[in-house]
Amino acid sequence: MSDERSGWLSEDDVRAIVRLLGDTLSHTGNDLDRKRFLLTGLARLVEADVWVWIAQKGGPNASDITYFTMIDGGWTSERQRGIATGATWSEEAQPFNQLVKRERTYVFTRTDAYDDEAWYGTDLFKRFREPAGLDDVLGTGVRIREDIVSSIGLHRNLGRPRFSERDRRVAEVVTTEVEWLHRVGIPDIDATPVDNLTPRLRHVMLLLLSGSSRKQIASELAISTHTTNEYVADVYDRLGVRSRAELMSRFIQGKTSRASR
Repeated sequence: MSDERSGWLSEDDVRAIVRLLGDTLSHTGNDLDRKRFLLTGLARLVEADVWVWIAQKGGPNASDITYFTMIDGGWTSERQRGIATGATWSEEAQPFNQLVKRERTYVFTRTDAYDDEAWYGTDLFKRFREPAGLDDVLGTGVRIREDIVSSIGLHRNLGRPRFSERDRRVAEVVTTEVEWLHRVGIPDIDATPVDNLTPRLRHVMLLLLSGSSRKQIASELAISTHTTNEYVADVYDRLGVRSRAELMSRFIQGKTSRASR
């Protein structure tokens, strides 16, 4: 059996990882199909309910982000999907961002940033994750270059136990030792429309992607509903979309340029 405290993997765990990698290599389809197959299998191994892969250009702050591309699975609502992507901007998310250091690889669980008492008292949990039906999170990834990070988030629904050291180790082995997992599927996209957004409009864009309503955006930014409507319309116009659904689709597999419509 696995040693939950030390993170040592059992023979069964090792066999399951090897089997998953072998099945992934023989899986039919393109690189993104194989990536989806691998991450779905990883989620099964660590008993995650929702998973997401994101490649992000820029820094951890809302005003720094220029684009991200993603594939995901397991979510049951657009609200849950948006929160799982990490698109929600919150000051209380900063401890997680600090865990994503400048080293080439990283892995963390929620307990690295917050103990149970602190976590369940945060606005991040009460305002965003709890309403979306999400609780614990395990993150891992690779810094591809100075300004691009490929990261994987594994999430458990409310009422589920937190991720263990064994889960952390399984995720680390699979996601940091498989080089192509992080390099395929990152398109050579035209990020200019997002680059040209002001810091405030980028913040509005991320809140829209997280599933926040216009009323919630107004509250978050301490602005009027009228001003919020103007910002939302400006974001949609600059990115060439007409709705939140179209905005979300722009970021699936990197479709951020007007030419991709």
